[in-house]
Amino acid sequence: MNEDELKEEAKTCDNCLCWNHHCNAECCRVFKIGKKLLRRYSDRILRLTATPPKDLINYYELHGMKNYFFNEDNYDKIEEKEDGYVYFHRDCDMLEGNLCKLHGKPEQPQVCKDFNENKAINSNRWFITPNCLARYK
Repeated sequence: MNEDELKEEAKTCDNCLCWNHHCNAECCRVFKIGKKLLRRYSDRILRLTATPPKDLINYYELHGMKNYFFNEDNYDKIEEKEDGYVYFHRDCDMLEGNLCKLHGKPEQPQVCKDFNENKAINSNRWFITPNCLARYK
């Protein structure tokens, strides 16, 4: 599909679930943390410098964090970018194919429940992945 066709289809989507055949759940495969909130603990391990809210602890644990530590061996890629964030590339443990096993359930992390394309555009809490619905709205 070309970009104009994607924009037309995006008009018919009112949530990410109807778009995930295009994005492949990219937002469930990478997350970011501000560099100031991390410190190098050892050669291959980063540690959070502050205790995040309980919901974020759950979210980070679903993405490989153990006891506030991020072991680089648990990630496909970790990259520091000029925007002040560290990006962790790893599928969420609850991702099955392109669908979240917790979607719509009380156990789904609040950060996931809160995500939508409008918030992605208007907040630095989230970032827009290359095939995100928000890019075509």
